[in-house]
Amino acid sequence: PYPGIVLGMILLGGERVLIANNIVETGSPAIGIWVGALQGGVKDVQIVSNTVRNIHLRGIQVTDGGKGLEDAIIAYNTIRDTGDEGMLLSGKNIHCYSNIVENTAFVGERASISLMGGSANAVITDNVIRNRDLTFSDYGVWLFTGTTNTVIYGNTFAMVPSAIRNDGSGNRVQPKIHSMGTIGSTMTIQASGLPGANYRLERSTDLGSWNRVAEVTCPTIASFEFEFAIDPSRLTPNQYFRVLSTVD
Repeated sequence: PYPGIVLGMILLGGERVLIANNIVETGSPAIGIWVGALQGGVKDVQIVSNTVRNIHLRGIQVTDGGKGLEDAIIAYNTIRDTGDEGMLLSGKNIHCYSNIVENTAFVGERASISLMGGSANAVITDNVIRNRDLTFSDYGVWLFTGTTNTVIYGNTFAMVPSAIRNDGSGNRVQPKIHSMGTIGSTMTIQASGLPGANYRLERSTDLGSWNRVAEVTCPTIASFEFEFAIDPSRLTPNQYFRVLSTVD
């Protein structure tokens, strides 16, 4: 379907398919693993524990080519050194989790993981997205216009200019606390979320009653911090913190 493009592994239709434990490596213009609903619908496909590296184009492409793609799992893969996206995804009910995506998307405005328009109910969680330097992907995750009801949480970003770009609607990033510490009478809590979204920090001593501490707007890098004054003499052994979207 792509003249002149080398395809490492290709599936253009099918159900209940497992692609696992493969190594795909080529310096040619290539897509490492491509699952596309071009010749028939794709349903219940798992792409698990593969290594894709040194690929001129995309590492893994799982896209609805017009015949319908749903219920895909992309997990525990390692994608490294690609010219285009590490992953390009579209369809319904795609779960992308626990992948390592490194040094990808250095050609044009690209993301390490892109979710195309028309996609719904995707979950992107616990992936590690990192680059050698800032000349690689512009975004860690890019949700295109037309994406809906995507949930993103627990991902780790390193050396990515902007962690998450959200052009869709109804997409949410569940905030995550990464670290906390105190210096004298100041406590700092670092967290991550969706750029442009508002989050509040709450504190409790019994996990039943919660009190507001502070609110922030998440910047484009998708990480933020709460900094507030405390009285060290009044700290109790049982103190709990949580971060919520202000729409919760």
